[in-house]
Amino acid sequence: MVVYGLGFVLLLLNAYFGTYAYVVTQALLWGQTALQRGPLILLFGLICINLLALKGARRWALNQAELIALYTMLCIGTCVAGYGFVPIL
Repeated sequence: MVVYGLGFVLLLLNAYFGTYAYVVTQALLWGQTALQRGPLILLFGLICINLLALKGARRWALNQAELIALYTMLCIGTCVAGYGFVPIL
């Protein structure tokens, strides 16, 4: 259940930075590459936080299946909120 809440927060952050990157800077297409930048950056951050949690409070650490689920949620959320999907609809 914690994974869904964390995924929701990460999806909001991902959508915000994707919109910021496209609308404000107009230099980065957040969801237009094969290896999407947003989910990859957030996954790297999660893994770093997870390594710290493994050393300290092990009960807050995420296992491999939870990290994969979060990455999948972020990839699908980036595709849906990206430039190629929503404006077409």
